[in-house]
Amino acid sequence: MTRLERQQYDLRALASLGTALRRCRSREEMLDRLVGAVLDAVEADGAALAVYEKEGDEVVFELGLGVLTPWTGRRIPASASVSATVIATGAPWATDDAPHQRGLSQRDLPAGMTAYASIPVWTHDAVMGALVVTRTSTFVDKEVQVLTAIGELAGFAVQHHVLNEQLASAAAALEETLERTIEAWARAVEVRDMITAGHTQRVTELTLRLARLVGVPEGEMPHLRRGAMLHDVGKILVPDYILQKPGPLTADERAVMRQHVDHAYAMLGPIEFLRPALEIPTFHHECWDGSGYPRGLRGETIPLSARIFAPVDAYDAMTSDRPYHARESGEDALRYIMSRSGREFDPRVVEAMLTLVTENAL
Repeated sequence: MTRLERQQYDLRALASLGTALRRCRSREEMLDRLVGAVLDAVEADGAALAVYEKEGDEVVFELGLGVLTPWTGRRIPASASVSATVIATGAPWATDDAPHQRGLSQRDLPAGMTAYASIPVWTHDAVMGALVVTRTSTFVDKEVQVLTAIGELAGFAVQHHVLNEQLASAAAALEETLERTIEAWARAVEVRDMITAGHTQRVTELTLRLARLVGVPEGEMPHLRRGAMLHDVGKILVPDYILQKPGPLTADERAVMRQHVDHAYAMLGPIEFLRPALEIPTFHHECWDGSGYPRGLRGETIPLSARIFAPVDAYDAMTSDRPYHARESGEDALRYIMSRSGREFDPRVVEAMLTLVTENAL
């Protein structure tokens, strides 16, 4: 291979390695890819990644490959490690006479290894570790330059991975906070509406079981769960004298009550995290034959999640004590739902509910 060909090969290899490191999904995968690339880049006999631990003032080898595989997990005092100096100064260190170097720990140095290099792994303006390379043949300047470039690539990849982990952690914490907020809203609605405790949890669990039976993709389940939890959140803005009235509502009162779906949309719509969950709170009172509200949607123009939720909500309402009616039996509730199939409820969803009954899951 000519010098130009070798340079082109090195450039392609570095570009490929940079892409591969960015695509790694875990630190373990990234370290394995990185140390393996060092072995290949200079045809080394062994390679390892070392990091400095301030507590204990030690250098720890996170991963070793080739003849340095036994070094994985090895700890040595910083005072006996050239890698500690490399990490502290950011300057690469290399020798072709490793067995006779006083500053180099001779413990467990592979037999016959004469060439030893420690290359800094940079993350912007700091060094997070060192790549250690050993082999029986000597290094040339070009190889040390290639290793230095790999160290810089590795540093950027490590920092990229750390930032992604931090973002993922922050996103998970935010999502957990939002989930707890959703649960608090749901409990507030149950208290104001004088609903039997546990209604929201029951309809949510049954909605998810029914959705899986109907064939809703698993990736959509979190949105269905949030939508079911918040299905009546708009009732927070309905006056108590209507919400808790023990008898039938007047026409005007029904009109006010129906506004709870519009309230839900107004409350949840501005929250980007909850927009995919809006279908149930907004459309669960639509009817298969077009007689529902708020838009009078018909058939499959009604979002599937709302069609799944509607009979579930009706079933739990009928089988629970409410201020305006006593509970009914599960058999009577199912008979009503079956009688409304094709009118109020999606026939396919009703059929799936009956399947749940036969499986004792309802």
